[in-house]
Amino acid sequence: MAIPLSYNLRNLRVRLTTTVMTALGVALTVAVLLGILAMVNGLQGALAVTGNPRQVLVLRQGATAELVSVVTEEQFRTLRLLDGIEQRDGEPMASHEVVSVVSLRLRSDPNNSETEGNVNIRGVSPMGRYLRDDLRLVEGRWFETGRREVIVGSGVHGIRAGTDIGDKIALAAATGKSSASLTTAAPRTTPRFGATATWPRSASAGTARAALRSSAPSMPPAPTRSSRG
Repeated sequence: MAIPLSYNLRNLRVRLTTTVMTALGVALTVAVLLGILAMVNGLQGALAVTGNPRQVLVLRQGATAELVSVVTEEQFRTLRLLDGIEQRDGEPMASHEVVSVVSLRLRSDPNNSETEGNVNIRGVSPMGRYLRDDLRLVEGRWFETGRREVIVGSGVHGIRAGTDIGDKIALAAATGKSSASLTTAAPRTTPRFGATATWPRSASAGTARAALRSSAPSMPPAPTRSSRG
């Protein structure tokens, strides 16, 4: 015998607390699920915009970020000569790179030290420019190899002081004193990234980035850890 609908409705009113708690539980579950799906979708979108399936980013084994990674010059030479690396004008499309941080003040209040904020700056090899084919120069010129020059993203240029053409950006040494300065060659590029500069050649740098041929064979195991860049 079917239970009348009126009985079910009366049961909901009698057990109002249980009904409300059940409804809230279902609503909370749905809200958490939607939040997780939104976060996953955002991560996928960010990776799709900044990543390239034909590029590989090489870090030192055990390193979890570019700031704590070290790739030696010898390891980089081995990497760039591996079979499967794309070529440009007869040269392997590989860049020995280092990531550092500079402190810049807000453009709206450049005299206030409390407005200082960290901005990532990336030193690249000459080939590094061609590994980022989505960059578009808005103003100024590209930096020249061997000179301490920097290209600043439009986002940083819009809010941080000292990023106009000809401005000097100080790089602090471990002692806290200025060890070098970079001259801004181009204050605006798109997309809105941080800053990219030519870097003095040294025995080691943080990472190596390389472009792969579309039909590249499987790479042999290497002493450094690779992850998609």
